[in-house]
Amino acid sequence: MQRYLLFVVLFLTACTPYKTLTPGGESIRFVDRKPADCESLGVVDSGDLSGLYKDESMNWIRNKGASMGADTMRIESAVNYSYGGAIIIGRNDYWKHKAYAYKCD
Repeated sequence: MQRYLLFVVLFLTACTPYKTLTPGGESIRFVDRKPADCESLGVVDSGDLSGLYKDESMNWIRNKGASMGADTMRIESAVNYSYGGAIIIGRNDYWKHKAYAYKCD
């Protein structure tokens, strides 16, 4: 029984795509409107990834924006989608975020 539980825990951990927040990602600030006098660096989208929880999706776009040189971001869309059914074990609230990255400082 212990082997079975260990296998299940390892399997579920391996299937969770967790991305930690980098120091650059931590410094990203969010705005509600397109900032004036800032350089647009492009769009960051976590939509190509699947199975990200909300915090993981946000960490992904923050880290990606920081790697592009951004210090400011504006969320364009945040989509929540869930899988139903008895087969899914644990959380099933997944997210996709799209944001615009800017260099303001």
